[in-house]
Amino acid sequence: MLAVHGAADRQPYTSVKAIANLLLNLNRKGTNRYSPYDEIAVRVPVRPVLIAQPEDPAAGFPPRRSPFDERPKNLRTYHLQKKRGTAPEDITPDYLFMKDQLSQYKGEGPGAAYETLRLEGMRISSPPDQRGLRVHIYEMYWSDLSRVKAGVFRFLGELYQLLFHLGSLGRHAVGLASSAHGGSRRWESFEAVHAWAARFLTLPIPIFNLFLLAVLMIVLPGNLPAQLRPWVAWSVVILGLIAATGYYVFRFTPQLRWWQWALLLPLVPLAGLGLLAGIARLLGRWHTFGYHHLLALEWCALAAVVLGVIIRIYNERRPGTALFAIPAGALLGLFLVAQILMREDDDCRIAQAALGTSEIIYLALNISWALLIIFSLASWIAGAIAVRETADGYERNMARRVAWTARLTLAVPSYLSLVITIALWSAVYKSCVKLFPVMYYTPLRKNYWSFDTTVPLEARIFLWNLVVDAGTKAFAALLAFLGVVIVLIVWALLPFIWAEIRPSARMNRFSASYGVWLNRGFILLRAAGELIFAAVMLVLPAVILAGQLRLFDRFRAIRWSHGLVVFFDNFTLSAQVLLTAGTLIVGSAVGLLALRGKLDVLALRFRPLLDVMLDVSNHLRMYPRSSTPRARISARYVSLLRYLCNWRDPISKTGYRSIVIVAHSQGSAITADLLRFLQKEADPALARLGNEIPVYLFSMGCPLRQLYSLRFPHLYEWARHFDSTHWRVPQPIPQDQKPAPKELGVNVWINAYRSGDYVGRYLWRADKCDYHWDYSPPNGKKGGGWEEGLSALTVSSDEAGTRREFCIGSGAHTHYWDGTASLIAMQLDAIIAEASGAPGR
Repeated sequence: MLAVHGAADRQPYTSVKAIANLLLNLNRKGTNRYSPYDEIAVRVPVRPVLIAQPEDPAAGFPPRRSPFDERPKNLRTYHLQKKRGTAPEDITPDYLFMKDQLSQYKGEGPGAAYETLRLEGMRISSPPDQRGLRVHIYEMYWSDLSRVKAGVFRFLGELYQLLFHLGSLGRHAVGLASSAHGGSRRWESFEAVHAWAARFLTLPIPIFNLFLLAVLMIVLPGNLPAQLRPWVAWSVVILGLIAATGYYVFRFTPQLRWWQWALLLPLVPLAGLGLLAGIARLLGRWHTFGYHHLLALEWCALAAVVLGVIIRIYNERRPGTALFAIPAGALLGLFLVAQILMREDDDCRIAQAALGTSEIIYLALNISWALLIIFSLASWIAGAIAVRETADGYERNMARRVAWTARLTLAVPSYLSLVITIALWSAVYKSCVKLFPVMYYTPLRKNYWSFDTTVPLEARIFLWNLVVDAGTKAFAALLAFLGVVIVLIVWALLPFIWAEIRPSARMNRFSASYGVWLNRGFILLRAAGELIFAAVMLVLPAVILAGQLRLFDRFRAIRWSHGLVVFFDNFTLSAQVLLTAGTLIVGSAVGLLALRGKLDVLALRFRPLLDVMLDVSNHLRMYPRSSTPRARISARYVSLLRYLCNWRDPISKTGYRSIVIVAHSQGSAITADLLRFLQKEADPALARLGNEIPVYLFSMGCPLRQLYSLRFPHLYEWARHFDSTHWRVPQPIPQDQKPAPKELGVNVWINAYRSGDYVGRYLWRADKCDYHWDYSPPNGKKGGGWEEGLSALTVSSDEAGTRREFCIGSGAHTHYWDGTASLIAMQLDAIIAEASGAPGR
């Protein structure tokens, strides 16, 4: 038996021990069904999934690729083939998608290994004089390959990566839908417009925010005491020259003789110092050049190096980042250096140069946000047009879901990144404003911001107004929208939040109530998504435009609209909200510095929610190509399957009779995708899998239908059926109902779910079914087990016996492994008996 855990934070070995505990506590007529388990450590070598042909040259030539295109070669080729009508019928987009994720992964080297546990026990037979059945339980642990490491900064970094990757997920959904519709110009227009919206979200907006932070922090060296400035300036020059010399020698000249290598260390820094002194002397004839200039230029160089490293890392996940960021950064850097050199050697003049450059970056940010909103609205319109063009039936249904996914994956990251970034900027202002010298500054542009720029402003007031204006006067309104969204989400999920916190088997009598509540809760979640889209794509630009055109002044005198106008056009309210947010964030940062690790613990309290979202995001991540999370997880999973196929008992020399995979939540999606992929990419070491060694898949809370195929319909079309009939009375599952176990190479697929599972519930039952949430207690009045406790009304199966699913009662998503899920233990025992051919009772 192989245990595969689900999403959220899981510790190693908890899943395998939970299954063992369920079986140990399974009684039959007062006696234990299973013997105690022994723990044995197992170390398995990890090697990548074998792919016979990483790149598919079927198109005859590589299709043209935009530098910002996130689709690797196989998907681009498939899109071109679908457009020409030459795509092979046996090639599916999910196969090519996973192939692109795995093809460039070369493994972690010869030392890569995975350590797991094997719990060895015995299923006690009846009568007792017969020999029992040996049962081994392994764990496939994968969360360490898709997790946020400790630390608040890593938490924030992964949060932003998640938000920006949502736009890429929308691009994948729209791109695959466009491929499915061949040469439809409307779908191609929808794809192009949506791609540009996602690019503005993921490229210029985060890059310009980083540039703005680096430019404003140029005032830091000006706070050094006057007597230390020369020492610091020349020390930085010497250390920089030594570091550059060492890097050059280490990287480019490994064949130098020892005396040449030794002379480079003193000669190159001295030559660099002489050259720098000569340049400073030459500049001194034209303009005053002092230590303020030198420190500012050194900060520019240091910022360029740090930003270069960040951009390089970000470019691995977002193609085209370097192509955009390097020219933009070079132009801004040249402008900043020119501003520094043209001003006097004074900390106030350096600060003025920084503020002048920050105005240009701020203008670029405003333009980027405007273009993001324009292209997002255009994507909304283009998506509606493409949906109307699609034929009625399930294709229209799929098209609508793609259009909604596109809107959602643009609106949510735009909204959250805007709110979080503005709050962080208020914290930066709160903590760094005192570093700016007391001075006046005249903005480069007049009448641009909402405050008066016709007269010089004190620099700190200018910065504060800049932060508030960056948040817009609608920031308080945006937070109000967020409050409404949170209320809707909490109301929709309140019973399930309580079920996660206080699980109890007594709640099973409310199974139908949980199921109906969740169905209605999904409607509220849809409404919450629409509110987010309206807030960031309609309310935000409308308020900004009304403020620039002075429209609020006309409505302020009208009695019925006065309160609404004050709410949207309230500078003081936005300032107070931002100041409070900045104070809270700075206070937390001070706590981190004073008491190391406290803020890390606070961040980790919110980590489980981020982990769940990251698991879904990382499952579909395409970059970095050389090491995607899915490739690393699949390599570990396949390596463990190879071990199970080749394992032999040291005494009897026999292998395993069958393999039972018990997968929960995201683990079931990982398992299904991998097994389906292995049907096309045959691995010689897995030749016995599914043939000589039957495979039984037991999924719990499986998200394939309720999440993946709902939001990515063309990528997971194989996992969703479109049975529109009404199941009023118990009936067999149709033999052709999707998902098909044979496509995964498994003999039997059993699916269990809770009526309130917000991640995954039924797979094969129709959406209109009168007994979705019917539940029978595991122990009837006669004290029976699995056979007596579940009626035909509770369990649905097909005639061939390859599919089986049932509801285990009320509850939410996480409690499938504990004492509240007695039916899980009974079904595990029934699967073990069925897989081994042993008596089931």
